[in-house]
Amino acid sequence: MNTLYKILALAVLSLPYTASAAPQSLKELANILLNVIEKATSMLVLATFLFFFLAIALSLFKSGDAARKRMRENMLWGILALFVLVSIWGILHLLRTTLFGAS
Repeated sequence: MNTLYKILALAVLSLPYTASAAPQSLKELANILLNVIEKATSMLVLATFLFFFLAIALSLFKSGDAARKRMRENMLWGILALFVLVSIWGILHLLRTTLFGAS
């Protein structure tokens, strides 16, 4: 219960700082949201690349028909995931240029 009071006190004391950091217009809010989604997408692309190449590398050391089938599945899902994430990047770029101009 004591830690709950500490967290609550910290939250109350930090309210003025969060209120001053609030966006002043809808354009600023949209820009912040697009930046957050863009950074999350970048992290997911990195994780997908790592998973894709790690799965291929681990499958190369295994032999047999089951390992080959598993490698094909991993490659297919990795390529599909990369396609979706790059498409999200394109949609974000389209939104950014539509909402904020070409800058």
